[in-house]
Amino acid sequence: MPEPEPSTNPTPPSPAGSFAVRVVRATGAETRIGPIEEFAQAESVRDFLARQRYSSRADAYGCTATVEPYDAQHEHLPLVPADPCELRKMLDDPAQGIGSLFPDAWDRLSAQMPYPAARNSFDRAMAMPRSGRGGKPAWQDVEPELGRKAGEVASIELTLADGTSARWTVPSNDVRLDQVERLLGPPDTAVL
Repeated sequence: MPEPEPSTNPTPPSPAGSFAVRVVRATGAETRIGPIEEFAQAESVRDFLARQRYSSRADAYGCTATVEPYDAQHEHLPLVPADPCELRKMLDDPAQGIGSLFPDAWDRLSAQMPYPAARNSFDRAMAMPRSGRGGKPAWQDVEPELGRKAGEVASIELTLADGTSARWTVPSNDVRLDQVERLLGPPDTAVL
């Protein structure tokens, strides 16, 4: 009887039902997410993250995402937990929280569930005490580096090169305000 040919698959077989999503950014840097027990969920996560290659987010633009067998020899980011306290810890983690490299905790949360459910989980987590911040919920924090206090409202005005402008009013506890300020820097004209 002839001997079977050796496998050409370089990845060793994974335990049954154990998958990972491998994200490769345009720079060539890789991030793996897993283990993911259901192949359909792995495909869903892959599809969401792969669509981010068309986004304006610099570290996501041009990325690719694939499903592969889970291989414990590689480092993997975990799926995002449903528990608000655990999610809060993950969102505060500089290595995978908001503002870290793609795919951060928000990207992975958005990939795991429909947007309304992801936003609800995110909002519940943001209301939980921040790790290392004296046990206050995030919306009660004072952000001294930005000169904002909880409950204040910021007005953001954006003027485009063609002279058109738009204005938004955003509560200071809205995480989107922090993201805008990280991208554009502190506003010159608005009082926060």
